[in-house]
Amino acid sequence: MHSAVRNVMRLFDRVKDFDKKARERQGELNRANSEALLEALAVLAQLLGPLAPHFAEELWLALGREQSGAQTPWPVVSLEVPA
Repeated sequence: MHSAVRNVMRLFDRVKDFDKKARERQGELNRANSEALLEALAVLAQLLGPLAPHFAEELWLALGREQSGAQTPWPVVSLEVPA
């Protein structure tokens, strides 16, 4: 349980760092960075589901998602490099 919480916190720290660095470079987030940030927060909400289901669902809905976060497929990692 501790490892899961620690890794979710690490992901959140990386999302915050991405936001901070993107804003430092450009002054504000462009469309691509905003979409990437929202997608990262959606993954974070899904990963929080087993640990804090009520909070995760509220975050999911605050992100503007229509389907319940608990009903969405688990995030999949692709190790392929896009061409």
